[in-house]
Amino acid sequence: MAVDYGYQGHAFNVTHAGEYTAIPKATTIYNSFDHFGMLIGLQRLPGERNADYRARLLDVYIHRGGAHQDGLINALTRELGLNRREAISISTTATNGRIIVGDTYLQLWEDDTNYTEYDIYSRSSSVYFIKDLVDAIDSNTYFSATLLPGVNGGMPSGILLPKDTMTWQALEPLKNIKRNKLLYTNIVENSVRFSTEGYKVFHELVYGIDGIVASGDYYIDYTNNMIYSYDPAPIGTVVSYYYHDFPTKLEISPVNIYEFTSTTFRSKIFEQVLNEEGLYIDGVPTSEAVDYINEIMSVRNMLWGE
Repeated sequence: MAVDYGYQGHAFNVTHAGEYTAIPKATTIYNSFDHFGMLIGLQRLPGERNADYRARLLDVYIHRGGAHQDGLINALTRELGLNRREAISISTTATNGRIIVGDTYLQLWEDDTNYTEYDIYSRSSSVYFIKDLVDAIDSNTYFSATLLPGVNGGMPSGILLPKDTMTWQALEPLKNIKRNKLLYTNIVENSVRFSTEGYKVFHELVYGIDGIVASGDYYIDYTNNMIYSYDPAPIGTVVSYYYHDFPTKLEISPVNIYEFTSTTFRSKIFEQVLNEEGLYIDGVPTSEAVDYINEIMSVRNMLWGE
């Protein structure tokens, strides 16, 4: 006859003859980190150390979770103990340069009308791997790219997170002076908007400092992100505008989310067939789609179809 005992994380098997065997068993000691985790709904992972758990707890307030695409990526990445991180640094010499990372593509905009698009999703693409994408961006006349230290260039480019370098700066307060310097450079022309408090002061946009000759005149120096006005900006005036966020860094995450309703995504996972009306419709699944379908069916008993 044998009796099992447990003491301070160790399992013992004791016989009446006095012989026993001990099998160490890891046990997490509840502490204040677990208490905070309980309050915000983030449990400790099995065997997770305090330092790693603390970093995940703080990440809740940095990369906010939510029902939107970025929020879901943040929440899933954190819950699984994974990390999103910066992978590629990009700069541009183009005045209106812009980068858009979509679900299956990356666009380099040289100006408002001309851009180069790369397929970052298809296995047959020349930029399927991050190192090849960096080389392609770097070969562009107006852009330069660098792979950040510690990033494996052999990972697929499809793990890049969505991004648009044309960013909206909302409700930036102005000082009660005639020369206001804005926080960001590379401001998009004709995108600057003032609150109602500043309507009389910022009423007539002129094209040079010398043109400011009467009340209501103002001038925007887009190169030096300065706003000049004839009268001081009224107290409480705020300004909103678009600006190009350069130099910029693109992030990667082991978790990415694609919208099944996206036409670009569906065009990659289904063969596109031209119908009688001259429109392309979804045909049979591609090899990428077959992988998705098999993976889903391996964890859930279901039928695939319409």
